[in-house]
Amino acid sequence: MWISTKLGVDRFDGKNFRHYPLNLFPDQGYNRIGVNYLRCSPDSTLWVFSEAGLLFQYDERKDEFELIYAVRDFFNNHSIILNDVMFDSPETVLLSTSKGVLKLNLQDRMASLLPGTEELSVNQVNKNDDRYYISTRDGLYISIFPKTGPMEVRFRCLEGKNVLSTYVDMENRRILIGTLDAGLYSRSLEMEDLQRLPLPITKPIRSIVSYTPDKIAVGVDLEGVFVIDKANLTIDKQYAYNEASSPPFLRIMCGGFLSTTSSICGWQLIMEESLFKTLTN
Repeated sequence: MWISTKLGVDRFDGKNFRHYPLNLFPDQGYNRIGVNYLRCSPDSTLWVFSEAGLLFQYDERKDEFELIYAVRDFFNNHSIILNDVMFDSPETVLLSTSKGVLKLNLQDRMASLLPGTEELSVNQVNKNDDRYYISTRDGLYISIFPKTGPMEVRFRCLEGKNVLSTYVDMENRRILIGTLDAGLYSRSLEMEDLQRLPLPITKPIRSIVSYTPDKIAVGVDLEGVFVIDKANLTIDKQYAYNEASSPPFLRIMCGGFLSTTSSICGWQLIMEESLFKTLTN
């Protein structure tokens, strides 16, 4: 089990904890790393990124985290925030920042700013086929990126709302859209009938992911994890967060359940999905 905090990353093997510090580079202005987040790439490599814009990769052979890229060095601006990472291919990762989307080549560690995103404060990028779902502080952009030229926006919705997360449900031909404080929305992939779902969700929706073949898990800051039926979009279960009465694991897992990853109130946890289901049964 891997747990990230503001102080670095910890690993729990069932008996003992081990702490992995992350190099802050204070001489380069990285004396405050901010909140750390965990991700797994498609090849099961563990990654850590921070709001300060540092991206680390876990080296299993050395048993340590190696700095791969510093986003703020690209912009020469230490106010840039790194909000999310998305593995677009085995060689490239998309970095969602407060000043657009960076495409990072993992082989040569060179990055470029995707044209057309320069003025966007991007929270997350999701992809389905050739379409990119770009969650921003000013709505959701459904776009494609041609080989040359700027991105082509095919559709935009929820202008003025801070969109944090998306989930593409191909079976039911819809996209689910999570916001900062405006609830959970649903829209068909044909971009019709946008509707806010009548669910008791009022806090930031950090993640929307598959839970079982017919259910999704929606992680919400300080409200817990909502397991929702894909077909009828109703709540099947709620693992509610309560500071006073929740069991210890739910007091930790008070944010979004992200596949085998859980966002946590300034922490993040990676565990086996079977362990999560065991704890919540």
